[in-house]
Amino acid sequence: MKTTFALLILFLSTLTTFAQETQYGLKAGANYSNHTGDTFIFEYDAKVGFYAGGFVNIPINQNFKIQPELLFSLQGTKYTSGLEMNSSQGDPISGDFVSRVNEFTLVLPVMAQYYITNSFYMEAGPQLDFIIDRTDEVIETPINDNNFNNVNVSNYDKFELGLAAGLGYDLTKNLILNVRYFHGVTARDFREVRSSVFYLGLNYKL
Repeated sequence: MKTTFALLILFLSTLTTFAQETQYGLKAGANYSNHTGDTFIFEYDAKVGFYAGGFVNIPINQNFKIQPELLFSLQGTKYTSGLEMNSSQGDPISGDFVSRVNEFTLVLPVMAQYYITNSFYMEAGPQLDFIIDRTDEVIETPINDNNFNNVNVSNYDKFELGLAAGLGYDLTKNLILNVRYFHGVTARDFREVRSSVFYLGLNYKL
């Protein structure tokens, strides 16, 4: 009984220490995103977007920290598909159909950070992506037909699980430079799409 009580006291003391040392912050930056998937029909190109959100940094010991985050990210891809068909008059039509995909995504990473030095750290962990909204913007087509060029995006998978890894450097006590890469593990949509995203930005501890 005494041992159990002592362990409980130790556990509560540890939680209190973490709570006192836990830091909160904001982060924002640019991303460079793309899709990987069925390249037999589509050819994917990366696009530039942005992200912003907040984080909680929880120290476990002097070198090891856990950082859950909540981010809003505008990401996606640009895909090209070659078209060869006949018009209603029977004339051959060929060319590229190009569409830009914008995905407004709620990003939930949980990163384990290990400080190699006092200022430089490595990080890795799982990440959940929830696609809140998606739009397909047609930017090139060989066919001048609004009905044909209207892309229906109402039916798409809204969840993706993946892994993230990155590096960080403490520029000052409160300002941190962070670079990270995410790759989806679960495939989504009929093209077995997986997201591939580079993030580059700044973290600011409040």
